[in-house]
Amino acid sequence: MIISKSLDHLGLRDESGLKTPLRVKSLGELHGSWFEMGAQYGDRAKDYIAIVFEDTYTHLSAIYDENHLRDDLNRYLLALESFSPQALEFLKGIARSTETSLETSTLSALEKILLIGSRNDLDFRHPKSIHEISTQTIGSARACSSLAIIGQEGGASEESTILSHNNDGQFGAMYHVSYTANPSEEGARKFWTIALAGQLAYTLVNDCGLAITETAGGVTKPDDCDFGVPWQVLTWHTIAHSQSAQEAVRTITVGTNEYQKKTGRSSVLRTGGCNFLIADKHETYAIESTARRYGIRKPGDAGETAKYLVLTNHNLLQSSFSENNLETKVPLCFGNKTGSELRYWTLAWLIRNNLGRINTSLVQDFMSSHFYISETGTRTDFVWNEKYGWVPANLSQEYSTTPCAHDGGYPERQVGGTQESKVITIQNDEAEIRFLQGRPCEGRERWETARLKLE
Repeated sequence: MIISKSLDHLGLRDESGLKTPLRVKSLGELHGSWFEMGAQYGDRAKDYIAIVFEDTYTHLSAIYDENHLRDDLNRYLLALESFSPQALEFLKGIARSTETSLETSTLSALEKILLIGSRNDLDFRHPKSIHEISTQTIGSARACSSLAIIGQEGGASEESTILSHNNDGQFGAMYHVSYTANPSEEGARKFWTIALAGQLAYTLVNDCGLAITETAGGVTKPDDCDFGVPWQVLTWHTIAHSQSAQEAVRTITVGTNEYQKKTGRSSVLRTGGCNFLIADKHETYAIESTARRYGIRKPGDAGETAKYLVLTNHNLLQSSFSENNLETKVPLCFGNKTGSELRYWTLAWLIRNNLGRINTSLVQDFMSSHFYISETGTRTDFVWNEKYGWVPANLSQEYSTTPCAHDGGYPERQVGGTQESKVITIQNDEAEIRFLQGRPCEGRERWETARLKLE
């Protein structure tokens, strides 16, 4: 495996000299009500949350004034509360524990926590129909790569489900935390997740053996974005209240009965282009969605030769469901295709070429890849550059073309790429989570391990 020399031992992450930790901060197990668990989260991560808030506020306040931010955050808050009162209580708990440590602006403590969680939406899912200002061209959208493999039917060497995700984006205050939530709410599931400090979740797994992750999707039309339910709220609430992949798909697409009664909607109003990868011990699904449309992809729909799926940042479906859950011929086949398709086909070919031999360690290798494979199966390790000659494929473009992302081109610049990586292996009685902050190529010794006992 190639070991990247891009980071020094102090954790140098970007050109400004910003230092960030080389490990994810574990918050341990949170217990009690949703508010109590949020308060525990905030208390244990307040130093990290303060740094992330400063970075987020500096970025967004250069685009919007505080009145504009407050107006937008209140719109997200209404959607959040209608979908998950539990998530709102959790965020209120975080806000209570951090209200004296986030002093930069006049936003309320809760608004500051909401701002951290809404950064991606305000950056590249901001509804043009409500505000003329659009930040679609600011920075770069999160560009993630993920896969799910269902046991030996999906190409694994043994009967276990594997879900993996590389979270890509611009470098900055990459202060990530992990935690296990053990809620006192009757019927709620115990779950593990990782997130940027102050946010709810990125990739999650619960004690039923259900795992969920998300990638940024496509946005091409004005009504593709709205002040809907933020994607982190969708995945967080779903993992806490679902026992199977099918149940999770229903919650993310059409919502809960309570949500439908509160809003009068027959499907969830989301914020914009978001794709979701969902897997349990038996099944896997990919949801491709905009604010008002969605489609559901399963193994075989895109030529998969076994029970596996790959999900990056472009959509494949040629049809979709409307917000009234009517099947239509409106395609969802759009998005960030340039780098996304190369990452998609790289992982698809790596799975296809290793059917029957895939295990957790091999998936770690897949996610560490610095080459790309085309749709026709041609592998590229080096690309000719008129100025520098042959350069590594992972440094050949300004954007992510390889699963292990090194944005910025050649010579390497510390501007963006993979921020953290996870491989979740779901077995009969346990979920093993291997994860790290930084790029997966940075050394196997830097990966950490968490375990969640399954019921």
